[in-house]
Amino acid sequence: MTVDNNLFRKAHFTVLQQFSLVAPYIKEHLALVRARNIGKSDAWITRHHIDTFPAWLQQHLMGNETINQQLAFLARGPSGSIATFPGCEINGYTFYTRAQDMKSTNQNSAVRIDAMGHDGTTGTYYGAIEDIWELDYGPPKVPLFRCQWVRLTGGGVMIDDSGMTTVDLNKVGYSDEPFVLANDVTQVFYMKDMSSKGKKGRGPDEPKRHVVLPGKRKIVGVEDKTDEDYDQLDGQPSFMVTIDPSILLSNEDTPYSRSDHKEGTIVRRKYVRSTVTANVLS
Repeated sequence: MTVDNNLFRKAHFTVLQQFSLVAPYIKEHLALVRARNIGKSDAWITRHHIDTFPAWLQQHLMGNETINQQLAFLARGPSGSIATFPGCEINGYTFYTRAQDMKSTNQNSAVRIDAMGHDGTTGTYYGAIEDIWELDYGPPKVPLFRCQWVRLTGGGVMIDDSGMTTVDLNKVGYSDEPFVLANDVTQVFYMKDMSSKGKKGRGPDEPKRHVVLPGKRKIVGVEDKTDEDYDQLDGQPSFMVTIDPSILLSNEDTPYSRSDHKEGTIVRRKYVRSTVTANVLS
């Protein structure tokens, strides 16, 4: 199966913007885009910046033998062969894609991330995992989630009178930036909000909204720990958890350490691996 090259570029950009080594070049490129496209909207500038930065960085640093080796690997771009998984275990959470959720009795595809928008404001974004990718940059291998996000405005995300956060999963947004680093998200659960269900005979049977509930980390294997202690494990390496054995491979039981922007994170790969291809950036 072949991945759309535009989607591949978005995934690559998501990785690049997380590295402090790349930050000065992102700032430089964004300034160039603005200077060369006076009068364009901020939204257009952002899209063009995301679409063109990876190729610009590669060309900008080509032949420069004095740069940091990791920066050279990043600028070169990832392999066009992308490992994909139906699930992964990271930071004490078990994540599934939406498709894998349909085969499971548990919901593991709902996620939340606190992020800063391009306008400088911060917000909490809610979504569901569509794909789990692993981009290979040579030494670093970076796991990513491609998500479908609920837009913050227009009733997508609301706080009800009792202080509960509810979402309308049909109000989709932010399609230009679907990817997040797997390490950066928190798991949540979406529970049907029956109060949003239309009256009998006056609308769909399914409720329009879902209540957002916090996910819970697993602390299996941690001695002298109780369920009340799991919140204190933030930032610590993850531990193996029990998962659906139907999607395991007995010969893929090797954990690997993340080698991107955060140290100490361990991802356990025990899920059936597939491969998709994309045109390598040029």
